[in-house]
Parts: sequence; C-alpha cells; structure tokens
Amino acid sequence: MQKVFTVSTLLLALIAGVGWFYQTSKQAIPADTISPDPLSSSPTLADPASVTVIGQAKGSQLITGLPPRQMTDRSDFLKLAAGDQILIKGRSRTNDLEDHIVTIGSASSESESVLIKGAVTNGGAFIATLGPKSLNIFLQGARQVWRYSGAQFSGELAPLRRANLENDVRIRTPVQLESVDD
Repeated sequence: MQKVFTVSTLLLALIAGVGWFYQTSKQAIPADTISPDPLSSSPTLADPASVTVIGQAKGSQLITGLPPRQMTDRSDFLKLAAGDQILIKGRSRTNDLEDHIVTIGSASSESESVLIKGAVTNGGAFIATLGPKSLNIFLQGARQVWRYSGAQFSGELAPLRRANLENDVRIRTPVQLESVDD
C-alpha cells in the first residue's frame, strides 16, 4: 500500500511540475500589448499593394509602391513595356468616370504599328493598337466594354454601344449580262 501511495504522489508531483514548467516557459507578454483572441476568426486581409519594378541591382529587383501611370496622350502608349501598370479612365453609361488599372502583358511592334495586350486588375482584358497616326483601344471590364478610336486620345474611353444595323443593308442593283449569240 505504501508503494501505491508513493507512486501516486510521484505522479501527482510530476504532473504538477510539467504544468508549472509549461506555464513558466511561455514568453511573458507586456501588459500594453494587444494579442489576438485565439477563438475569433482571422480578419480578412486587404488586397496587397500594387508594385512596379523600377530597376535592378546585382540580380535583385528594387520594388516600390508607385501608383499606376495615368494614360492621357497617344504618346504615353509608345513608352509601355511588359509589367507596367497603367490607369485608364472609362466613362460609364451613367456618365461617371471609372478607373481601370491595367497590367501590361506584352508590347510588340511590327513595322509602323504597335500591339499592346494586358489584363485588367478586377478581371477583364485590354488591347491597344497604335498605327502611324491612330490609336485603337478596347478594354473589357467586369460590367461592360470600353473603346477608343482616333488620333487625339484625351485619356477617356467611351462605353461600347450596340450598333443598330437594322437599316444597314445595301440593295445591290442586278447586273445585266449581255447575251452573246454564236
């Protein structure tokens, strides 16, 4: 009986010692520090900030949180390269201006024209073609499509509207063939 009592006492001392060790081994948190409640769900994190590569130093990239470059002139498109972020404004159907951030995927040139492709931040696609004297832009957003076509870009895209082709039918006049008598 004395062995059982001794073993029980040792087990209780061991359990108390482990519990004491566990409590004192935790790092002390200062009283003015706010710690998260382990029972609450984790908060929703904000979207990461957009970054633009501005240079390279010894194999690593220097990254900065510069805002996207706003496109206001046709010549701005000539300076674009893959990875650039641009801001384009689009006029909505209610005549409000909406900002669209586009990440350029590729910019290639053939003879006198430039083709620029990109992706819109909130979903969608972007394509622009620059000719010697013209600029054509199509931007597909989540809710509608915007466009620009012309030579004097002012920084705004107009919503693409459905064309009424109901009366756009040309009636061809029949061609009369001359008969050839043999």
